[in-house]
Amino acid sequence: FTSLLIMCSALYMSIPLGIVGNAFHRVWEDRDRLLLMQRTKKRLAEWGYTPRDIHTFFQLFSSSGDGVLTFQDFGRMIDE
Repeated sequence: FTSLLIMCSALYMSIPLGIVGNAFHRVWEDRDRLLLMQRTKKRLAEWGYTPRDIHTFFQLFSSSGDGVLTFQDFGRMIDE
């Protein structure tokens, strides 16, 4: 009976470990994007830009006028 309880408790404890491990794995795979976003937000705040300013930049530099930048639009915005 004791061995059955040990087996059940081991299986019961492995479920939360699997959930935490899976969440960590997803964040670790996405770390480059998350770090880039964090650094970008920090730099924009240091330079005095707000999220509204970024939206305005996208509107101004969008070649189609819809606020969505192509790679060329983005390059042009960065060059200026």
